Amino acid sequence: MNLWDSYPLSAHILQHFLLGLVIPPVLILGAPTRFAAAAMKGAPGRPISWLIGVGVMLGWHIPVLFNAALANQGLHIFQLLSFLISGTIFWWPILGPLEDRDLSPLGAVSYLFSACVSCSLLGAFLTFGPAGLYAVHAHAQLDPKSDQQLAGVLMWVPGCFVYLWGILRTVIRWYGGVAQHEN
Repeated sequence: MNLWDSYPLSAHILQHFLLGLVIPPVLILGAPTRFAAAAMKGAPGRPISWLIGVGVMLGWHIPVLFNAALANQGLHIFQLLSFLISGTIFWWPILGPLEDRDLSPLGAVSYLFSACVSCSLLGAFLTFGPAGLYAVHAHAQLDPKSDQQLAGVLMWVPGCFVYLWGILRTVIRWYGGVAQHEN
């Protein structure tokens, strides 16, 4: 039994959610423009940013990879850092301060909506999938099935709200720009 056996799956999913979907937008929106520009120089293009962000989120939740990360502390630290880094790369085209990084409003809505669908599918898989997908949590204090269902709901519902926030922010910014041009 290792350190992570007593932690519920839902706590790990919440950690992944925060590292991949909440902290990166806060970092990007709070970074000085000059620093952000230097940090993201040579950043991948939009399709690659989407693939990195969504791919890392989905990939690390493949049970064999997830369990391996929790069985090896070095791999677990790499997993957590990859959520933070890939989340920042994912959100950059939506929130980055450089105008050339911005997607068109329709492109940004499509980018976020398709990521939301991916996150929702993962959440639904965890919620309705067979119990015990992540064996490392079999000895956690919560019932494994209930814990996995809670983990799925955490991935699904709050994740969609974060993407919805991005979509609404995009539409409001677009509408504000249209209204300014009409005046």
